[in-house]
Amino acid sequence: MPSQINPATINPNFPVPGVNQSSQGFRTNFLAIQNNFSETVSEMNDLINKVIVSAPLTYGTPTNINDFGGMLNSNLAIYDYALSVFNNGNISTSGSPILDFSNAAVQQYNLTTANTTQTCSIQNFPDLGYSEMILDITASSVPQNINLSALTAGSAVFTNGNSGLAGFNANTSVFTITKANVPYILTLGSLDGLNWILSERGSTAVAERYTPANIGAPGDTTGMLSFDSGNIYVCTNNWDGVTPIWKYSPLLTF
Repeated sequence: MPSQINPATINPNFPVPGVNQSSQGFRTNFLAIQNNFSETVSEMNDLINKVIVSAPLTYGTPTNINDFGGMLNSNLAIYDYALSVFNNGNISTSGSPILDFSNAAVQQYNLTTANTTQTCSIQNFPDLGYSEMILDITASSVPQNINLSALTAGSAVFTNGNSGLAGFNANTSVFTITKANVPYILTLGSLDGLNWILSERGSTAVAERYTPANIGAPGDTTGMLSFDSGNIYVCTNNWDGVTPIWKYSPLLTF
């Protein structure tokens, strides 16, 4: 849409020097100037709310945030950008961490006490389509449970077809951390803030050196690997506390 500012409405030749003229001409010119100033203010505010600026705007109320006014952008290339990070600090008891989309795209958690459950909730989910948040979680003692059931409205947290997501129980929507001092990177994505897709980018897919019990432990899921001095172990089912889920094969020397 072109600018609505119209300098042509202002008569640059009025008043004419040395001529007695009606005051109406002055009023007409002043009104045209006022209308153009008003249009300028409207267009500048619209521009400020919707464009990317190279530095924070400091006139009036300073702000570091530019939200595009909810405008839909397409065919957009972004270079050299960063995600905001919010550090939730040490969590030593069970609680209800709030995943607030308004304060950061990355949430950091440090869990310090074993056998606790953190039941997460969501605030300020953007009403603009698909959005996601990255959870960076490290536990100093295990197991730790991240309960995501409160995020849904009577449905489940999905794993995008990956039923073998290590540590995640799809029936309870609980992700169990079983490795101490290892960062777990979880990504939660949603279109509506009610139905969520969970993915994990931690190190649980890498075989660790330990000997599992044949029935496993909370958080053990299909596809997990481990090894010791004589065997390699493969988890063939999700942990239920009863069924033997680990199988092993002897390591052979070349």
